[in-house]
Amino acid sequence: MNEQVENLLRNTIRDDLLYIAQGVLGIPSMELDGDPKFEEITASHNDDRTIGIVKVSGSASENGTQHDWSSVVKVIDTQAGSGAAAIWVSPANETKIYELGLFMDDGLPLRPAKCYLTETREDRFILLWLEDLSGAIQPPWMPEHFINAANHLGQFNGFHARQQTELPLELGRDGFYQRWSKPERRQEYERLIEAKDDKYVRATWDGTPVEVGLELILLFEDLLEKAKEMPHVLAFGDSHSRNMFPVGSSTVGIDWAGISYEPFGCDAGVLAGSAFTFDVNEAERAVENEPEIFDSYVLGLESAGWKGSRKHVRIGYLTQFIGYFSILGNSPISIFADESRRSHLEHRLGAKLEDVPERMNPVMALFPKYVAELKQLLK
Repeated sequence: MNEQVENLLRNTIRDDLLYIAQGVLGIPSMELDGDPKFEEITASHNDDRTIGIVKVSGSASENGTQHDWSSVVKVIDTQAGSGAAAIWVSPANETKIYELGLFMDDGLPLRPAKCYLTETREDRFILLWLEDLSGAIQPPWMPEHFINAANHLGQFNGFHARQQTELPLELGRDGFYQRWSKPERRQEYERLIEAKDDKYVRATWDGTPVEVGLELILLFEDLLEKAKEMPHVLAFGDSHSRNMFPVGSSTVGIDWAGISYEPFGCDAGVLAGSAFTFDVNEAERAVENEPEIFDSYVLGLESAGWKGSRKHVRIGYLTQFIGYFSILGNSPISIFADESRRSHLEHRLGAKLEDVPERMNPVMALFPKYVAELKQLLK
């Protein structure tokens, strides 16, 4: 555990822990039993300002009856280096969403995690004491989880479009463009073509010309420009399967720092596309069920009263989906570039690195399909 995080948690005053436990259990008249336990939740974070996520659990008693309680605390260092994600995420917005209880009473199947306490320490560290979702369905997701979550995202976007929701936050716009409009992606594919005789490149692209990858990237650059002109809506932003938890008939979202105004469809594109950067099995399921995921999102929009253009939604969706999808094309080079990260990548992907190229080969076979679709959408 990060030493700063450990010190912050150790110095949490007992009254605050009691307040959190009371919020978790919904019982105001109780006392803590002993000291809580701290268990780090290991996960990679887009924003380097997130320096720790820790499950805190303990017990408390009321009239001789003991109750177990737990919360997950997210620790943010606002003075830490933020990494590339800083251009499209805002910890300040996430904190305000929890402090103000935004989106909790919308009556929608997508809601934020419950927040029991927000703290700022040393004018630097933010601690968000959140609902413990470790008992919810965890990834890797099955197809029905993607399809249901996409529908809930559609309802969320459609509802706030109809309500013309205005928030007491300074929201960004076109985070999709900031994430993906980079010349480096084109350069990566140019290097891929130069390395097409590499054994891992051959295994990944067997049966599909490597050059079609660069063609997709060039079309994708045009799509990103076109999407800026599409109708926009209040969007969750970072709506991947590690930030969303199926709970009963609802979906609970965490990490609202990416909330912004994006083209319709972007949220579902993140949901489906981000699977390509996690578990290999999940990636295969996402690409196989991509049409159903998109259709479920549109049905969610329509159920909330949306009556816009399906083509516009598809453009917004593909600005995110293709961005993630294109990462796979260059994977035979990128995943072997740094041997020191081998164990980390194998854990994240759920497969031996040597097996990844062959597993991704059926995905590469879909590149021509998306090239054809982008050409049609750009007419």
